[in-house]
Amino acid sequence: TPRIQSTQTGAAIKAGVEALMENGGRVMVFTSNPSTIGYAACIPREKINKEKEPERVNIFYPQHDTLANLAEIACKNQIVVDQFIFMSTTYDLATMAVISNLSGGHVQYYQPSNDMLTMNSTFEKMHYDLTRIVTRPNYYDVKFMIRFSLGIDCFEMLGPFNKKLGEAFELGGCDPDYLFYYNLRLSESFKPKDNVDFQIVCLYNDNYGKRYLRVFNSTLETTDEVAKLFTTADVDAMTKAIIMKEISMTYRADFEKVRKNLEDRVINSFKFYRVKEKSTTPPGQLILPVSLRYLPLYINSFIKKGVLSKNRNMISSNQIIYLMSKFMRDPLYSTIKFLYPKFYRIDDIVTYNVEPITNVGLLNEKYGIIQKPNLLALSKDHIDFDSAYMIDNGDYISLFIFDQIEDTFYSDVFGVGNWTEGKQNEDQMMISEDNQSDINQRILNIISQLRSENSGHFQPIRVFFVDESTLRKPELAQLLVEDRVNDEVNYSDFLCMIHTEIQKRIIA
Repeated sequence: TPRIQSTQTGAAIKAGVEALMENGGRVMVFTSNPSTIGYAACIPREKINKEKEPERVNIFYPQHDTLANLAEIACKNQIVVDQFIFMSTTYDLATMAVISNLSGGHVQYYQPSNDMLTMNSTFEKMHYDLTRIVTRPNYYDVKFMIRFSLGIDCFEMLGPFNKKLGEAFELGGCDPDYLFYYNLRLSESFKPKDNVDFQIVCLYNDNYGKRYLRVFNSTLETTDEVAKLFTTADVDAMTKAIIMKEISMTYRADFEKVRKNLEDRVINSFKFYRVKEKSTTPPGQLILPVSLRYLPLYINSFIKKGVLSKNRNMISSNQIIYLMSKFMRDPLYSTIKFLYPKFYRIDDIVTYNVEPITNVGLLNEKYGIIQKPNLLALSKDHIDFDSAYMIDNGDYISLFIFDQIEDTFYSDVFGVGNWTEGKQNEDQMMISEDNQSDINQRILNIISQLRSENSGHFQPIRVFFVDESTLRKPELAQLLVEDRVNDEVNYSDFLCMIHTEIQKRIIA
């Protein structure tokens, strides 16, 4: 019988917390093995008696509250716990991640892979994830509270800690990207043009033990004009709030119900707008409010992710839980880029100088930024096999090099003679700063600009050599979110479904 490797991860976390009780700090755990022995040990889910303990079989529920109790101690003593789980399918992430989520720490999970290219980029990503955590500002003994005018209630708070009641919460620590969401509702009616006041108060210590109090005040004016409601909405923030709300439901609701809830939110929003504006448009016309036209696109893309995809049984439970944590934890700009990546063509940027768009890949002195190529819609309809493309999804910047480009592109960028030579050495291909060719330097400039726009989340570069026969390569197909992905409908069909449902509900 082969020996099963295991670790006493729970005991290591507990020892780290106890060692920092006096002065606080961070506990960082690195592991690739399950934690099946010692303090806070987890039993393999398949060995749990389903009849006697049905709740413990649920992969989204912690097996015990040991680490939740330890998290309370950690928070009171300004201790944050970060975990790096590398290439493990047997680690019980639902149980072990609790202490990181409650203390304000990070959970990083890196999927197993036999592909050398994927392995290399995974190691690089782990390096940058670790660097970011240990070098950026961190804040400890953090307390948040919200206050607001009479007539409003706060009935829940959502964040990496999942769901809390009340109007205040505390963390052992957090960083500038820590994201949470207050869900408010009206308890009485307001008149148009009434002022509604909000105040968020934050109390925290910096890295040097200095105590700060920050107060953020804002005032909103009420309105009953539908056009104003829909034209001033922040669709990115709205999407993030909807996703956080629905993810919090996956712990206790069926996946199909969550999917249906997401669709209903889009349908009901547009139905409301359609009913209010029906006097100015033909009955059969689908109206997309100006500010909300991206909402169905984002929701359709989210449904295709591993959390809710119909093919979610093909990925590990740890990856699903990690994605859920990512959507709850990541800042707004990162979530939106992950839902709808940035897609550019890069092989022809040196020819832009003779077209109306100039200086692509060079500094725009007026705005102080690098001029990027035009954005493309994320669909294979925009792909030519004599081109090269760059896609930034917030985690990675991926380059897809097709086989029909002129050989000069391969030599100017990668120093190889042709596509076949690049494909044979795919895991070693990289964009080198030492290469002074014009197109290579412009591509590097664009990458630098994308990284700066990602506010410190440093995206490693992946290079794929693909041809028409491998157009469905998962690394590319999963990024083309407007297409049919993971047995999910494309964006056009999703929009038609939304329109059909709106019409049915209006008639009913």
